Amino acid sequence: MTATFGGNWPKHRLPNGLYDQWVAKRETAVKAGRAALPLIAYADFTDYALVICKADSWREVFRRHFGRPESVRESFQRLHPIRLDTMHARPIGQDDELLLYVEVKRLVRVIL
Repeated sequence: MTATFGGNWPKHRLPNGLYDQWVAKRETAVKAGRAALPLIAYADFTDYALVICKADSWREVFRRHFGRPESVRESFQRLHPIRLDTMHARPIGQDDELLLYVEVKRLVRVIL
């Protein structure tokens, strides 16, 4: 997003309300004594699919990497329950571990 739209892309390219949410999270963190990080660091897991599949960003950045927005949404939907378990220190089973491997591989292949 930065390479295509510049460093201020979050302000102009995020779905409605998301920019303000990320800014508020950063302000809360800074008030609590934490260092300010790039705005993307304040995204929630569920925000990624919204950002990737937003029509203009999809068309101009992500379509060439992912092919279909439904594929991205499906991967994030399958990963969400596993993400919840791991982030709340709950164990995951072997099936979830295999699913995690496959879905992350599908999403990460665009970076490599």
